[in-house]
Amino acid sequence: MHDTPFGQRLSTYMISQNIPDGAVPMSLLADHPNAQFDFYRPGLGTGAVERH
Repeated sequence: MHDTPFGQRLSTYMISQNIPDGAVPMSLLADHPNAQFDFYRPGLGTGAVERH
């Protein structure tokens, strides 16, 4: 719950694509051979698309 929904999704994407970067600390888990983590589902927000 300490990160924004965008930050959580960005970290997940970077880990899944094996893109570690010190600017996104959670992405450093991409270097770990057997990392497992879970999400607090209400913290992810909605995936709705908005047009302005």
